[in-house]
Amino acid sequence: VWWCALGMALVVQGAVAYLGDVQSWGRPSVWKQLDPLLASTLFLAFGPWLGARSLLGHFVVPRSTLSLWLAGCALALFAKAKAAQASRRAAPRLEEMLAWHTLWHALPFLAVFCILDLAYMLTFAGSEFARA
Repeated sequence: VWWCALGMALVVQGAVAYLGDVQSWGRPSVWKQLDPLLASTLFLAFGPWLGARSLLGHFVVPRSTLSLWLAGCALALFAKAKAAQASRRAAPRLEEMLAWHTLWHALPFLAVFCILDLAYMLTFAGSEFARA
């Protein structure tokens, strides 16, 4: 099912993000190149695209879960743009960049919450909303 693939991809992305953002802080690393590539791919595949597919009726999720997810995607894009803006200044503001970048990293936690919510509804509530 699609949210199982998303869950596995988030685990991989979490490791890559840690290696790029923490383990190799302050020095060049292949992880610093792989992290934004994988994060952007995941965001496009499971962010707005997933919301659009649901809005078009390709699969059904509860409106509250979809609204939360799309709001989280919008906030994550805003945070990513603000982090990039803070890091590209003539005199970069490290603390501001880190604060916005950290907010960007909240999106995977929101995704995990949404996945667990959907799995709970399918498993315990008997809902059929996401089987299509």
